Amino acid sequence: MKVKIKEIMQPVLSIVIPVYNVEPYVKSCIESILNNKLDDKIEVIIVDDGSKDNSISIVKKLIKGNKHFTIYKKNNGGLSSARNYGIQHAHGKWIWFVDSDDCISKYSISYLINNITKFNNSDVFIFRYKMFSNDSEIEDTIPLQTVKKLNLSQAMNTLLNMEYASFAWNKIFKKKLFEDLEFPVGRNYEDMSIMYKVYEKANNITLLSGILYYYRQRQTSIVHDNSVKNLRDAAVAHYEMYKFMKLNFPDLSTKSEHDTVISVISYFHRLSKKSIDSHNELVHFIKYDVKVNNYNVRYKIELQAIRHSYLMFKVIGKIGAVKRKLKK
Repeated sequence: MKVKIKEIMQPVLSIVIPVYNVEPYVKSCIESILNNKLDDKIEVIIVDDGSKDNSISIVKKLIKGNKHFTIYKKNNGGLSSARNYGIQHAHGKWIWFVDSDDCISKYSISYLINNITKFNNSDVFIFRYKMFSNDSEIEDTIPLQTVKKLNLSQAMNTLLNMEYASFAWNKIFKKKLFEDLEFPVGRNYEDMSIMYKVYEKANNITLLSGILYYYRQRQTSIVHDNSVKNLRDAAVAHYEMYKFMKLNFPDLSTKSEHDTVISVISYFHRLSKKSIDSHNELVHFIKYDVKVNNYNVRYKIELQAIRHSYLMFKVIGKIGAVKRKLKK
């Protein structure tokens, strides 16, 4: 008599959640996952990136006995390192990166699985997100089922459009796209540094109309960090994407150039002239690539100042800093 061995189903979607010191927010994040219908198509990978607060204790209590969750512990290495680790341990054909201070729609997982099944030749699905500050602001509605196939130029354009942007979390990806790509360890603005490279590898990219992700706004996040390192990482990421767009998608390079100019100027305002001059590529970009007449009065003055008078450029920076303080 033959004994049938039950076949173990490989998950379709791996949700990777890096966790590091997010004690006030992680409960909402995990509960938003649990509010979805989880079955054997789903695995949730929690990457404990050396968290020092009670974040992981909260997670363990919430997921106790839930077979769909696995916690991996590693030494702290930052968001990129944690995501790369999650990819290495993921069993699903698809990957979704969720930040542990954010939330997902209670309809999102079934919505994504349905679209994966329906459009199985897609390599990337892009969807909409909504910003929030307090959990009470989340108003979950059944997502609209409107689908649009994008050519590569249209997909690249979404990276420059804040409705979709270059975030990693409002997209799902076939895991194979990361076989020779990883998030840059040690750098912030890691999403911007890699998204256009992922899109370039994809054969089919699909845009979904539904709002599936809730992006928490908080003052301590990287986006609001004005440290020199953060400003540098932003400037470098913008410039790298600008170079790529100029070479491969020149029709999109004007918008990318504008974003890069703003980012580089913000960074240069924090540096000495000697430090500015050490950034050869960024200086060449500002002095020779940028057409000053394409900018408004403020940036015309900033660009002319940085090209011809470092002292004037620093004065403009000081005035801007005072104005920002007064606004606060």
